[in-house]
Amino acid sequence: MPILFGVVLLDLIGFGIVIPILPFLSPQLGADKLDIAYIIVAYAVGAGLFAPLWGRLSDRIGRKPVIMICLAGAALSYLMLGLASALWMVYVARAFAGAMAGNVGVASAMMADITRPENRARGMGLIGAAFGLGLVLGPMLGGLLSGDQPGFVLPCLVAGAMSVLAMVAAALFLPESLSAERRAAAGVQQSSA
Repeated sequence: MPILFGVVLLDLIGFGIVIPILPFLSPQLGADKLDIAYIIVAYAVGAGLFAPLWGRLSDRIGRKPVIMICLAGAALSYLMLGLASALWMVYVARAFAGAMAGNVGVASAMMADITRPENRARGMGLIGAAFGLGLVLGPMLGGLLSGDQPGFVLPCLVAGAMSVLAMVAAALFLPESLSAERRAAAGVQQSSA
């Protein structure tokens, strides 16, 4: 449980870093207030469309590989955002980030896999705590990294580095929680549906 907590925390700190910079980055590239709202919507639409797919894929191939794929995608999306030189690139980066935002749901499924029913609420509470802590520390770090004269490459690179660090931690220390038998059963059920 502590390793999963750490992976989710690192991922959400990275996510939180970009929150305070988007309203400042976007106008530098020609965005107005409506564009900023649409950029947020682009992330939400990507997440809403792809989260169920990540869940099904994690049932089929395992939780750990999906978490690592999503973390790699998040790192790439932050790099795309940091290097954006036109407004459309911000839209693409945030929509792609949303499409890769399957970690919290898959981490919750992993927590359900590794906890007994009597400890499940505690485990889900740890995921919620990682989420909340990441969304407190991330924006604070993003604001500090931006400085007085907002620079956006550094916060985005740090956010990407947080995702890469979480991916490495997952690769090295996070065990797969879904047995091969359960993955095979999920694959059979999905192919027959």
